[in-house]
Amino acid sequence: MSDTDRLYALSSTSTTRPWGGAEAPRLLINDALLAMRWYLTHEREPTSHVTSQVSDDGGSTWQPLAPHQLMADAEHALVATGQAASTGLAHPRLVDRLNALSAEAAEWLGHRIRPHRPASRGPGPVDLAAWQRAGTTWATVLHTVPHAAVLAELASRYPDERHKGPQRMRAAAFDLLNNPDFGHHVPADPLTAVMPPHPRTPAADEDGMSAVPGYPRPLLDELQAAAAWRLASPVHRRIAEHLMKELAKYEDSLAMAQPPAGRPASPQEQENVDRARTLCDSLREDLRTLDRHHAMLMHASMLADAHEAAAAARHRLMVAAAQSAETREPPGLDAPEAFVHQLEEGERRIDRMLAQQQQLTRAALGDLFPSGRAELEMLRTQVTSGSGLSPDDPHRASSGLSGLQSHSRNGEPSPGQQLFTTGGTRRERREVLVSGQHADDLSVSNSVTWRALAALDQMTATAGASLGDRAAQAARIAAAVRRRTRQQPSTAARARRVADHPQQAHLLQLHARTGHPAYR
Repeated sequence: MSDTDRLYALSSTSTTRPWGGAEAPRLLINDALLAMRWYLTHEREPTSHVTSQVSDDGGSTWQPLAPHQLMADAEHALVATGQAASTGLAHPRLVDRLNALSAEAAEWLGHRIRPHRPASRGPGPVDLAAWQRAGTTWATVLHTVPHAAVLAELASRYPDERHKGPQRMRAAAFDLLNNPDFGHHVPADPLTAVMPPHPRTPAADEDGMSAVPGYPRPLLDELQAAAAWRLASPVHRRIAEHLMKELAKYEDSLAMAQPPAGRPASPQEQENVDRARTLCDSLREDLRTLDRHHAMLMHASMLADAHEAAAAARHRLMVAAAQSAETREPPGLDAPEAFVHQLEEGERRIDRMLAQQQQLTRAALGDLFPSGRAELEMLRTQVTSGSGLSPDDPHRASSGLSGLQSHSRNGEPSPGQQLFTTGGTRRERREVLVSGQHADDLSVSNSVTWRALAALDQMTATAGASLGDRAAQAARIAAAVRRRTRQQPSTAARARRVADHPQQAHLLQLHARTGHPAYR
């Protein structure tokens, strides 16, 4: 992600409006400044709470991130922007980003100076004690003193208090930070709470144990799931990174289009601001849609994992049942009945595990796509053909790579390259490397994407089947097996043969399900 793998995941909750599913404001971004601005925007009101998490490995692991840590990252990003430009604070992009952050910070402080009437809703006198409280809150939450640009922005919004108010606020923040007890006892503030994610957790089996170790698996938080999917699918990761980069660029354009503080915008300036804001809103919505799609693919991929784990568990169950068929447990059962009893019980537990994993996935599907099938079709289109993926793409990419490799080895110009030069050789080698990586990425992304979609299709196709229906069907099969096994005295011997040759277990499974003597 950009220069590092540092990712920020922010989620907003409200005590007055119960956000649900796709409505909840969220942001997954690799830009610390955008993350900090989003925090300040969505935690202005006293009833709003933003939880923040950070990942240093591209989304594999996550840690809670306090607001002051996010602010420190944003300040480091500002410094890095100035250093990259080699011109310090005079660099236009740095100035624009600093001004944008200062405007958000001033608005955030305005809601604490006058909670019921911030400056954006009309000027008016402010008690100096309110400025002091705002400065204390700033230091409590962000562990810094307000930047000079923030103070200047506040002075322009509160002209009647521009000489005393901002300075009183800064002094209050400074005093708190220099209090010897500050590092040991930070004043309680509900807005600073960093709550861990609450993943959907499956219910335990009756005896507290699962038929398949590690399953059913709890689902990840939406943003964590989206990031995890991008680690699995390099094509989708590149798409997300590009969208994040575009959003950061146009957010800077929006900041640049804003008129200076304290002066109304001209018609042309307002038109530029509106155009930039429209582009940013569109990119943010595109990024949110991408997050939902990728999160759902990750949930579906976990369901596919559960199906594979269940298949392996069924094989182990079949072998174990065959090996213990002659022990005649429970007491009173003959070998065939003991085998059927163990097989039936194990199958029931495996089916329960799969049903629980499907229930978790189905609930996530309802949260992410409340409109149902139409959104599912959009997901399929966007993550396959809309992302450059199709069953033929890996073959086309490999064919193109073979052609480039041939040109590079033979010293021939590739199509469109007229002269063979030293520079052309370097370009050819770069093209081979890039094309090779692209072919590998297409192959990996195709594989994991179609696998996830297949699991999702299977789940939606069997949505009407209940665990009770499957249990009743299993009971009917077991009854048929019991009737037939009583007429086949060689079952125990065949069970011993399967125990000696586990590869024949699938034949025994067919026999148990259908009553057909599939092996002899």
